[in-house]
Amino acid sequence: MNPIKFLKACYRKVDHWYKLCYNAVFFSCEHISRLTSEMQDRPLGLRERVTHWVHMQMCSWCRRYASQLQFLRRQLGHYAEHYPEEADTKMPDEAKSRILKKISDSPKDSL
Repeated sequence: MNPIKFLKACYRKVDHWYKLCYNAVFFSCEHISRLTSEMQDRPLGLRERVTHWVHMQMCSWCRRYASQLQFLRRQLGHYAEHYPEEADTKMPDEAKSRILKKISDSPKDSL
């Protein structure tokens, strides 16, 4: 067997087992991204904070997601500063009825 192919196969096996063990000990990226979003709305408990911190130290994808959330939050804050609530307009009743009709006419399994 070609040594490069052998090393790639070994790497795939190790990577697979590493991910399985990692997700068993620590939470998955899906769970951590949910926690990252919830951090914007509520304070996390001690165990959640520790788990989140440890995962973020090791996972560049989750760090990237957190930085994107922070960016969006900052941008929306700037938007709110430029367009205060007094300038908000109400949606016309005809637009509301069109939206509700579209929602009720759409197939239920499309979501």
